[in-house]
Amino acid sequence: MKHMNKIGIVMLFLLALLAAINIVRELSPQKEEPPIRETEKTQSVIDSAEESLLIGESRVVGLADYGDMHGAHFFSSVGMTVYNAAEVRISVPNVGKVLLEELLNGRKYDKIYLMLGINELGCQFQQTVEQYENLVNLIQKTQPEAKLFLMANLHVTQAWSDTDKTINNPAIDRFNEAISSLADDKTVFYLDANSLFDDETGSLTEQESADGVHLVAEGYGKWGRWLEAQTEEVLSGT
Repeated sequence: MKHMNKIGIVMLFLLALLAAINIVRELSPQKEEPPIRETEKTQSVIDSAEESLLIGESRVVGLADYGDMHGAHFFSSVGMTVYNAAEVRISVPNVGKVLLEELLNGRKYDKIYLMLGINELGCQFQQTVEQYENLVNLIQKTQPEAKLFLMANLHVTQAWSDTDKTINNPAIDRFNEAISSLADDKTVFYLDANSLFDDETGSLTEQESADGVHLVAEGYGKWGRWLEAQTEEVLSGT
């Protein structure tokens, strides 16, 4: 019985000691975390103002993978068209899976590049051009300060063009001519990179493509460097 009383006294002592420690902790001044500096909170916004956005189909996907365009955002997917570009959700690094309009409303870009049209060559021509214009209007409405670059659709090889009744170089040239008329050389510009890759027939050089439509990896690197150089040249003259 005496042994039990001793244990009880020890337990009471320990409980009293723990209570005293907690009281001391509560009464001690707490170290405040330093406030986040305004520059830290706004840094991401500042950085995003310097970013470029590229919108397009599978060739733009290749540009994202091999074009060495560091810091740019890509809203691109295989099979993207002017008809579904505003309706599909695309995963954009450091942003998330978003619709095009959500991306355009959520960030500020200084340069936006658009390349669409080849997947739509089997559709009604004028309707496709009008839908392309709708995308241009959406971009201008949501990003009024951005420079917009309409990229010509790249040609296919001669072998592909000669055997495909829908996707061929005359059809590509027809659509490119239509979208080039939307450029005003002030805020909207037209960039045609076909001279980089075409042979003497005006077709994509066989050596530049593995399948007749898409560039080899080195070609995307060349294209990316060309885009940066052409952009600098165009903007230096505005």
